[in-house]
Amino acid sequence: MGMRGFGGVAALAVFASVTAWAQAPPDSLWEQDLGAVSVSPVRGATVPSTGGATRRSSPIPSSAAASPTLADEAGRLPGAHLQTNSRGEALVYLRGSGERQITVTLDGAPLAIPWDRRADLGLLPVWGLDRVTVATGSPSVAWGPNALGGTLALTSRRASSPGAVTEAGAAGGWPASGRVAVAHVQQTGGWGLALAADASARAGVPVARNADLVFSQDAEGLRTNTDRERAAVLARIDRGDVSLTLLHTETSRGIAPEGHLDPETERVRFWRYPVARQSLGVLNARARRGWWRLGAAAWGTASVLTIEQYEGTSYETVTGEEEDRDASGGVRVLAELPRAWGVFRAAAFGQAAQHRQRETDQPDERFRHLEGSLGIEAETGGRVQVSAGIALDALAPIETGQRPEAGPFSDVALHLGAVTEAGGLRLRAGGGRKTRFPSMRELFGGALGRFVVNPDLQPETAWLAEAGLEVARPAWQVGAVAFARDVDGTIEQRQLDDGRRQRVNLGGSWAVGLEVTTEARPATWLRLDGAATVLRQRSDAGERLTERPGALARLGAEVNRGGWRLGLGLDGIGGVVSPVPGGLEELPGAILVSADAARRWIVGRSIVEVSVRLQNATDALHVPQVGLPAPGRQVTAGLRVLG
Repeated sequence: MGMRGFGGVAALAVFASVTAWAQAPPDSLWEQDLGAVSVSPVRGATVPSTGGATRRSSPIPSSAAASPTLADEAGRLPGAHLQTNSRGEALVYLRGSGERQITVTLDGAPLAIPWDRRADLGLLPVWGLDRVTVATGSPSVAWGPNALGGTLALTSRRASSPGAVTEAGAAGGWPASGRVAVAHVQQTGGWGLALAADASARAGVPVARNADLVFSQDAEGLRTNTDRERAAVLARIDRGDVSLTLLHTETSRGIAPEGHLDPETERVRFWRYPVARQSLGVLNARARRGWWRLGAAAWGTASVLTIEQYEGTSYETVTGEEEDRDASGGVRVLAELPRAWGVFRAAAFGQAAQHRQRETDQPDERFRHLEGSLGIEAETGGRVQVSAGIALDALAPIETGQRPEAGPFSDVALHLGAVTEAGGLRLRAGGGRKTRFPSMRELFGGALGRFVVNPDLQPETAWLAEAGLEVARPAWQVGAVAFARDVDGTIEQRQLDDGRRQRVNLGGSWAVGLEVTTEARPATWLRLDGAATVLRQRSDAGERLTERPGALARLGAEVNRGGWRLGLGLDGIGGVVSPVPGGLEELPGAILVSADAARRWIVGRSIVEVSVRLQNATDALHVPQVGLPAPGRQVTAGLRVLG
């Protein structure tokens, strides 16, 4: 990234760090949310967070009919950065931690398919979700294994009082795209029901001006092979202390080819996903047994993914095909024992998963593995609240197809933290140790010849530390967190001379950073928000870690007055490098401008809202991965009816 690009990002980061906003509520020992697994008596269905870690629990942000999926809104969540990867998946990053270092849950169940361990937020209908908890820092034992970089915990929508509400929306955009969404929430006779469904289609995403796509790019302005059709249904049924959540998603999409590689001389991926289907069912229950408060979540998942590989940008001749079928089931159990000094907690997590793979010119293969965690922790009350815990995490591959055996892996997780609050001032500090085991796909997946398998891949283990300060006043808040991590066995990709890639363990890596959030309401109708993260990450050999931003910043303003809602957002990103043959390439930084406007009317007993959203208004070039630029300017207009 040139000095001009980095200077713009740095200036935006500094500006964001001193600008007040009103999004993230203060952290609390009781903000962490695991759905009905959460059995704490404080604030209803929540369990405590680690004392020294950062926890922010917020309502799901939504800008009406123009944003039917969580991926459209995740960039506004505190502490989170959303990035679409080379497979077209919308993944969340926290403080420079990669997608497999972060656990994403829905009502206590892991959202990711265990084989790959990456959760696509573009699959989730935002109208079916109620709250999100963004957790960073040393994790609680309640989260289970692999949460080295933090957790994004999603809570499905539910009725808070007797009655019913229905909403429906439709949106259309440029380039050619369309969306429809509907939701219904009801509570009656002790039963609760929430149902959300949406569907969308697009011809492709626009190419930003100045995008340097030398190869594999169509001339008509849409990015090659980025069409997509998707549909999703999310339902939740509640009865007393028992609830059932059901999610089903279906997607068919193209995958953009790498625009910097010459297909005549380089290995270029020409892929389509004709079928990508995932189903999840989660059963939650909680109860009291004597002095103990108990909660449990049990889940089952099933998915089908088909990959077709083509010989070129015509996407007519299939040269290879892969079909993946996955099934898994698991349980999470939490037991709390309140005492006069605080609370004692025990947590257990277990999951079994199977992956079947059929690939052109390869034998059919089956992979199976088990993973689990057992832990205990305690938290004290009082002016200075202290939290400490220990857990044993494990992963055991028990069937590895035709590939060499690997594992089993196990390690001890630790955390210790403290927080104190007085007169609107909150101080906290904490640290711990956490291991992230390689996923089965990282160990054994070849991706139609794109990757060279490395069965010697080992876990990555991190020592984590952070210290935070927050000041809260009636009209504004400001907070700052300094954090550090020292990682042994960092998993990275290297590009081989023949164009293929291989996952390897670096000797180690380290990261230090500062995260600042601010909030204010200068008037009842005006909200200002800002956040910035500056991060320095290096391997022990001094190499930069790939595709992880070194600077992120966001500024936002929202006006709600006279039936109008107007919003403006600026997002800055910089300090990203991407692997290329022979080394790393620095990518240009970007400042992205977004705006939305909505007008509401009351019509009888209903609310009608018309909205317009403009994304990447300046058509700026943003390149999260070399040869794969993010979309250019997009406009969406929508209609929403609530009654």
